[in-house]
Amino acid sequence: MSGQGSKAGTLKYRGTTEFAPGDWCGVELDEPVGKNDGSVEGVRYFKCEPKFGLFAPAHKLSKSPSSRRPSTMSDPPAAWICP
Repeated sequence: MSGQGSKAGTLKYRGTTEFAPGDWCGVELDEPVGKNDGSVEGVRYFKCEPKFGLFAPAHKLSKSPSSRRPSTMSDPPAAWICP
């Protein structure tokens, strides 16, 4: 994890949601410090283990300066930081 209160993970979803207006990102976190499993209020946006999922407004995410995982063309961006 990087910075105070930041959480690192993999971007799994970006778009609109039913739980709030705006552009949201769903992130699968590297550690079980999230709030969900990729679903919110019965709507599935992506799939991950319980407590590994987190949603944040897109403008609050930033790409990590150091990618800890190897990336391939078929992989989503590897490291994102959530507030």
